[in-house]
Amino acid sequence: MKCPICKQADINEDTTTCPDCNSDLEGLSHIKKIGEVLNNQKKYLIGVGSVALVAVIFLSFTLIKDNEVTPPPISKEEVNKLTAENSELSGKLKDLKGEFSTLKTELEELKKKEAEEMSEGEQTIVENTSDAEDIPISKSEETIHTVSDGETLYLIAKKYYGNGYQYKKLASENGISDPNIIAIGQTLKINAN
Repeated sequence: MKCPICKQADINEDTTTCPDCNSDLEGLSHIKKIGEVLNNQKKYLIGVGSVALVAVIFLSFTLIKDNEVTPPPISKEEVNKLTAENSELSGKLKDLKGEFSTLKTELEELKKKEAEEMSEGEQTIVENTSDAEDIPISKSEETIHTVSDGETLYLIAKKYYGNGYQYKKLASENGISDPNIIAIGQTLKINAN
């Protein structure tokens, strides 16, 4: 042991006073013994904690493995049934793709025909649908527009005149006293000028 006062080393552990400075070493001896006991307890707790941690991890993996659910095997009949349904749906999809292609071609032809008729200066009725294209108005032409759900005179004026504030002109030309009230299916004359 070493004296904390005079720093003399190699003092016997059982000595209660320092041979050089006569300092009391009994309290120092007790503190040292308490420190050793605490170190031993600390090592013990670390060992026990490590063992407990390993046990918890092992038990967790064991429980997870035991609770794994494997799907039931599928019988050949079910596989055949699902395969047949898949084939049937694939055929229907192919048919629908063919119909879509045909309808798309027909729509393109109708658009071309309509454009040709418009260029000849004929009066045209345009129904507003989500797929309808805006058709420019030539100066000598009058267009009939059929009001669809959700349309207002402002939106119709914006479509045909490029300015929604022309709705008053549109109302006046069509004899509409209240521009806030139009009916679905109502036809409106759209003048080019």
